[in-house]
Amino acid sequence: MRRGFTLAEIAVAAGLSIVLLALVGTGVVWMRNSMRLVTSLDQDSQVLWLSRLLNAELNQAREILFPPPPTGDKPTVAHQVAFVDSEGDVTVLFVEEAGRLIQFSQDRGKFRDLFLGVGDLIIRRLDRHTISYEVKRTDTPEPETISGVFQIQPVEAL
Repeated sequence: MRRGFTLAEIAVAAGLSIVLLALVGTGVVWMRNSMRLVTSLDQDSQVLWLSRLLNAELNQAREILFPPPPTGDKPTVAHQVAFVDSEGDVTVLFVEEAGRLIQFSQDRGKFRDLFLGVGDLIIRRLDRHTISYEVKRTDTPEPETISGVFQIQPVEAL
């Protein structure tokens, strides 16, 4: 009766171990790449959602109260926007210190969190009915800026 393993048995065991480790390693790399892709898609989805959210809020505006209209060729710049919505409620959008985009409704007397991870909100009043906005996000690995231009439907046109 012999004891131990032959050289052929050791070579087969080593080969199977190498194949098993290669499969596990490939699986780990694939999983890491999949997580990066999911994170990237989630961030892209949030960017689209934030843009859609701002447009939905501004779509309710019928009159811009703040920032004031520009007096010359340069737009008026502010870090918040106040407007009268379609129901006559004064609404203010601003970013608070913790990086949350907040909506304040004067008639309801309520604050509502709209988005977390915002570094700055820059509103430019281009003319009486047009504003542009830039939202700087800080919750992404690389800072991102979401921007848009919105023209308010004037009250007298309704």
